[in-house]
Amino acid sequence: MANKTGKEIDILVDIEHDGPIPGEYSMVELGASVIWEPDIEPFHVIIQPLHDHYDLETQKFLDGVGLTREVARNGDLPLRAMERFDFWVNLHTGYGHDRPVFVHFGGKDWSFVDWYFWKFLAHNPFGVSACDLKSMTRGVLKCSWAQTSKSRMPKELRPTLPHTHHAHEDAMEHAERFRKLWDYEK
Repeated sequence: MANKTGKEIDILVDIEHDGPIPGEYSMVELGASVIWEPDIEPFHVIIQPLHDHYDLETQKFLDGVGLTREVARNGDLPLRAMERFDFWVNLHTGYGHDRPVFVHFGGKDWSFVDWYFWKFLAHNPFGVSACDLKSMTRGVLKCSWAQTSKSRMPKELRPTLPHTHHAHEDAMEHAERFRKLWDYEK
């Protein structure tokens, strides 16, 4: 299941959160997809908020996609959610045999996941860095930051999967975008 560069396993991670920074706000949904193995069941978990502090506008948006406070409160405790994600990452990387590479589509995904791993498990299986798909897009296309949005990308790079704002589905959509970008030739 290695990617095209060898013994690294590229994992696209997407989250939903209820505010701008980890700790002060909560990660309430986490999804992940093994980029080069799209038939592997993606990871998905709803996570209980750390506390009742949230950004009102962000929560209104989450409510609109069905991720209400009540839904989140019925999710996994943060410790359990991160244990499950750590197990899933290790399962797909051979328990240290291959190196997991955290890939995300801009935004706050890395900061929240890194903070949660260190807060609840005292380690991060991805190490200390991440690959940002928006930056990668900008480098491949030699375009402006604004042109890295899905609506402004060349049609052949746009994913066929919808963007639903459900973390596991968006992880699969972004993984499709990564595969297309990887093979893209102008």
